[in-house]
Amino acid sequence: GVPLLALVVGIDPGKQALVVLGLLLYVYVVTRHHARIDWRHLRTIAVIAGIGAIVGLLVVKFLPPRGSNVLLALFVIGVGIRGLLNVAPHYKTPMWLSRVMLFVGGVIHGALTTGGPLMVIYARQVLPHKSVFRSTLAVAWIILGTVLVMGWTLTQAWAPTTGWTALVGLPFLILGTIVGELLHHRVDERHFRTLVNVTLMPPR
Repeated sequence: GVPLLALVVGIDPGKQALVVLGLLLYVYVVTRHHARIDWRHLRTIAVIAGIGAIVGLLVVKFLPPRGSNVLLALFVIGVGIRGLLNVAPHYKTPMWLSRVMLFVGGVIHGALTTGGPLMVIYARQVLPHKSVFRSTLAVAWIILGTVLVMGWTLTQAWAPTTGWTALVGLPFLILGTIVGELLHHRVDERHFRTLVNVTLMPPR
C-alpha cells in the first residue's frame, strides 16, 4: 500500500497513515484469532525485527527525501519482479540467512514501513499454516507499528496530513477487513500473490 499511497499523498503521510490503519487492523485480527498465535516464534520475530526497526528509524533521517523515494521504489519493484518470476521456488533459505533478512526487514520497516517481504522470508519457514502465519505476524506488526509511532512522536516527525489521510482511509480499511475475512479460507493463494506482485510495480 505504501508505494500506491505515496503517489497520491506523499511518502511520509502515506506510510504513517498506513501504520495507524494497520494497527487498527492487526488489533482486530489478534482479538479475534489470538488462539492461532505462535508465541515461541513471535518472540524471535519481535526481538530481531524490533531492533532492526529502531536502527531504521535512526537511519532514515539521514536519507534525503529523493533518496528515500528511490530506495522505496527499487526495493518494492525488486520484490514484485522476484514474485512474478517465481525465482528459485524450491530453494530453502538457510535459517541464519532468514534471520539476517528478518533484521534487514526490520531496518527497512523502520525506515520506509515496507520491510514485510523480507520478514516474511523467515516467517514462511517457521509458520507454514496461513492462519497461524496471519495471527502471529499481526502481533509482530502491532509491536513494530508501536515502535514507529513512538519514534515519530519522540522526534516530532508526524506529517501534518497524516491524520486526515488515515481518516479518509478508515472506511476502506473496514470494508477491506470484512472482505478479507470472507475470502481468507476461499481465495486461491497463488493467484492472489500474482495480483499483489503486479500491483507492486506501477510507473514511478
